Amino acid sequence: PAFSRAEFAVAVRAERSALGVGKALTRRLLHYLSTVPGIMRLEGVCHAENASVQAMLGDLGFVRGESDMPERVKFVKNVR
Repeated sequence: PAFSRAEFAVAVRAERSALGVGKALTRRLLHYLSTVPGIMRLEGVCHAENASVQAMLGDLGFVRGESDMPERVKFVKNVR
C-alpha cells in the first residue's frame, strides 16, 4: 500500500507529565491504527536525553529504529 506506515507525535503539558497521559494517548492511537486498513507500522522520534519517553515507548512494545539525527532516537512498532 502507498501508506503502510504512520508517524506520530504526542505533546503533554509539563504539569500533566508523569501522570500517564502520553502513554494513554499512545495506547489509544495504537488501538485505532490496528483497525485502519493498510497501516502496518507506527514511527515516532524523541530527544535522545528523554529517558522517560524512551521507557514509556519500550513499555508499549516500540523498538529503536535507525535515526539520521544523533540528538534524536527513532522508535517503531508494528501494529499488525
